[in-house]
Amino acid sequence: MNDSARLDLKDTLDLAIFLEEDEMERYEVLADRLEGQRTPDGAAFFRYMALNEARHRSSLAARRGALFRGSEVDVTRTMLGLVGLPAKAFTLRDALEISLIGEKRAREFFKAAHERVGDPEMQTLFARIASEETEHERLVQRELDRLPADILG
Repeated sequence: MNDSARLDLKDTLDLAIFLEEDEMERYEVLADRLEGQRTPDGAAFFRYMALNEARHRSSLAARRGALFRGSEVDVTRTMLGLVGLPAKAFTLRDALEISLIGEKRAREFFKAAHERVGDPEMQTLFARIASEETEHERLVQRELDRLPADILG
């Protein structure tokens, strides 16, 4: 996002909600695909991660509603430069690596949002979510590290 410095709080919240929806949806798709590939442990991990992102989305939507109830959304998902999942089959390692990229992107977004907004309550919320995204990165990396070396993907 090149124009992030020009975003107001409402736009930042809307983009944050879009980002969390994207992460949540990605985890749900990954879980479905891994279930289809008979990888139940991987699917369970991604369902757990989807719940984390849904919780973030809910917190952000509640703040947006409290501050800007009835206001239209003036930004679009395309402003985030999100990239969809590959259509081809992929391994558990591929799914985890895709997830790690998404978690890093989310952490960077929330860290920048924390630094950009002037509202102390919103700074606290964005800092908390950035910290949780860092923890999500650790969780995904731990799952990657647990994979046997012979799973090359």
